[in-house]
Amino acid sequence: LATQNPIDQEGTYQLPEAQLDRFLLKLVLDIPERADEVTILERSAAGFNPRDLAAAGTRFLIAQVDAEPAGFARIRPGPPPSVHPAVHSAVQPAARPFEIVQFYARRQWIGRGVGSQLMEACLASARADGSDLVWLGVWEQNARALAFYAKWGFREIGKKHFTVGSDVQDDLVLARAP
Repeated sequence: LATQNPIDQEGTYQLPEAQLDRFLLKLVLDIPERADEVTILERSAAGFNPRDLAAAGTRFLIAQVDAEPAGFARIRPGPPPSVHPAVHSAVQPAARPFEIVQFYARRQWIGRGVGSQLMEACLASARADGSDLVWLGVWEQNARALAFYAKWGFREIGKKHFTVGSDVQDDLVLARAP
């Protein structure tokens, strides 16, 4: 991380600007909301190991074409975030919700069936887990993704804020039965 912690002082301080070019990646982390902090502390106290994604229920599905990666999805059990409800949301609270955290196809494979195969695998995983709701977040201006998810029966249940750098954007939260 691009921080410094002088020996004679407590706390962490930003690096001087002259030293920032020594890093390939800049990561900005917001302070988690109180409910998220409580969850983190509860999981930590219960022995959760953040390096063991399988124990947290997180799985990665990889789509391949001729042994080459063509896309991937990251999935896990978990409830949708608190959202600003959609005007006509008919989705009832779920007992066993399931999240599609990330869903991507490589550019050359978009429109060639990779996304459909990945989505079917995501929904099959949700059904196998006994989930009663599958949900995901998508940038409200991503027309191609919105059309794809609509084709798969996802409907808007609300909005949540998503921050890219200092730009606050809205993600639509979409859901459907598995």
